[in-house]
Amino acid sequence: QLKNAKNEIILGQTNGVRLLTFSGNKVSEKELLSFSNKDQIVKGIVEDNNGALWISAKNNGLYKLEDFHSDSPVITFYGKEQGLPEAGEWPITSCRQGLLVGTSKGIFNLDANSNTFKKSVLSNGNIQTLTSIYDSVIYVSIKNSTGSIDIEKITLTNHEIVERVSTPFKRIVTSNVTAIFPDQNDIVWFATPEGVYSFDENIKKDYTIPYNTLIRKVVNQDSAIFNGTYSQSISGKLAPEIVTDQPSNYITSLTFDRNSIRFEYASAFYELPERTEYSYFLEGNDKQWSSWSTEHIKEYNNLSPGNYTFKVKAKNIYDLEGEIASYKFVVLAPWYQTSWAFVLFTFSGGMLLWFIVLAYSYRVRQHRKKLKLIVADRTFEVISQKKEIEKQNDLLKEQNEQISNQRDAINVKNEELELSQEEILKINKKLQELNGLLEKKVEQRTSRIKQTLQQLQQTNAELDTFIYRASHDLKGPISRIHGLTSLAKLESTSPNDRKYYDLIELVAKDMNKLLAKLTQVHEVVHATVDKELIDLPVLISEVRNNINFLDQSGDIKYSFDLKSTLQVKSDPFLLTIVLTNLMENALIFRKNSVSDHQITVKADEDKESYYIEVIDNGLGIDESHLNKVFNMFFRGSDQSKGSGLGLYLVKVAVEKLHGEISVTSDLNDKTTFFVKFPK
Repeated sequence: QLKNAKNEIILGQTNGVRLLTFSGNKVSEKELLSFSNKDQIVKGIVEDNNGALWISAKNNGLYKLEDFHSDSPVITFYGKEQGLPEAGEWPITSCRQGLLVGTSKGIFNLDANSNTFKKSVLSNGNIQTLTSIYDSVIYVSIKNSTGSIDIEKITLTNHEIVERVSTPFKRIVTSNVTAIFPDQNDIVWFATPEGVYSFDENIKKDYTIPYNTLIRKVVNQDSAIFNGTYSQSISGKLAPEIVTDQPSNYITSLTFDRNSIRFEYASAFYELPERTEYSYFLEGNDKQWSSWSTEHIKEYNNLSPGNYTFKVKAKNIYDLEGEIASYKFVVLAPWYQTSWAFVLFTFSGGMLLWFIVLAYSYRVRQHRKKLKLIVADRTFEVISQKKEIEKQNDLLKEQNEQISNQRDAINVKNEELELSQEEILKINKKLQELNGLLEKKVEQRTSRIKQTLQQLQQTNAELDTFIYRASHDLKGPISRIHGLTSLAKLESTSPNDRKYYDLIELVAKDMNKLLAKLTQVHEVVHATVDKELIDLPVLISEVRNNINFLDQSGDIKYSFDLKSTLQVKSDPFLLTIVLTNLMENALIFRKNSVSDHQITVKADEDKESYYIEVIDNGLGIDESHLNKVFNMFFRGSDQSKGSGLGLYLVKVAVEKLHGEISVTSDLNDKTTFFVKFPK
């Protein structure tokens, strides 16, 4: 409801904001803001002191509506560029501190001077709900790291927190607080998915009242040894009194075969006891207090002999710890660990040791007798060995004299070897000198060879340039000869003259083919491999059309065996050179007497290479010529009318592709060219 217009209400919806105006029994409505995104839900609407509306849209940002009664209201959007973090719940409220916005990174306050938002109170925390009361008090719900909600009441003065109160709201356990509504008489309502809670600020409650933690029962295996209360007889009184501390007569001793114990405990705080948490510590067994848990039973098994004190403390819903309750007990040692058992073990050990000493003494005496007999035998053996050693000593003296004589002979030999060694050193020195002279000569010859190689490379480059330029320069005159013979044939009426003109034209064509081959040699030698995907059937068709002039009769039969999934990636220029010359060669060298001439082209691949075969049933190649057919200008048959460059071009092109080419042939039967090049 607007502050200065009680008959007007601002209504926030899932798709936008509307102004409802009440006049008597009639209601008129006006759309102020429309959302195109269905995820944008109005989270809060606040009217500031200037009459402007602030509207928070969940998962989007803030909108400020000014002059919204007019037909053209002013709408301003506030988001990341105005200092707000990423989209979130965006609860808003207005108080004495100004406009406050709750975000996933704390509460932000509007700075009127810069018209931007800056961090205010609570500079961190995922704010879910935000409501102001009395212009200086705000209620806020914050989602913690566990996903539950913490509710706080914060008192502010000049953008500073004076007081934070959270204890009264700890009894509210929920995953979301959808709304906080201040009511009359200082009552605040909290709406949650589980229900609605009310908080009355007028009711004062002391949350620090101490309370006791109680051990309600102690069980040893199947028997209860303590039922929750201690009683102690007091002199002068007939009935024993109930006490909280454990008297000495209540200290239980457990035998070692019953060294398991279970404790059941509770607290004397009865507000939501199911949410009371406990922490325990068994002195003599545990190293530290356990983590807090709502479990109220603890069992220990297989305890070692000793004195133990079990301690437990409670923590209520307001995080107040209760008084520590304790229970002392003793686990007795087994019989074999008692003092009388140790005395018995000591006596038995002493007797056993005495018998061992007696047995050892008897054994030593018997051993001495045996040693005396052994010493007598060994003495006789030593005397016999002494006599034998003396004989061997005499023999050694004789052998020593022989060795001395041999040593003198060896010394003479050594002197002769030293003289021989000096001669060898002299010879070795002369050899080193000769080796040095040879190395100098080798270096001189190597230098000459390098110079000769450089001259050859230069001459080769000049020859290559000459061939390329000469082939281009000769094309013009040959074309003119061809043109002149055509004109002469048109003007001449003599059959003999036309015959010579035809011969001149044929020679010109052959010369033009030779120049074309020479040009191709230059282009292939200097070509750089540029691989691309090639449609092999299309390429073969183009090559066939280019050499179709060699099949004037049209009797040639072609067959193609190409793998259906084959995709060749190679240099199209070089591959065209290879296929053109191989198929042209198959057409040229066919049998004149056989009309059924057949050319077969096969193509396949594996993981590393491509394979192409060109097979024909022509004249074939003599076995003595197979290793020469790829040489420049080589003609293997009298029938050859070409330049002898075709197969040379094929070899150079295949080598450019880093491939290999081979040929097999049966004379007058079949010739197969096999090309392999890598992918």
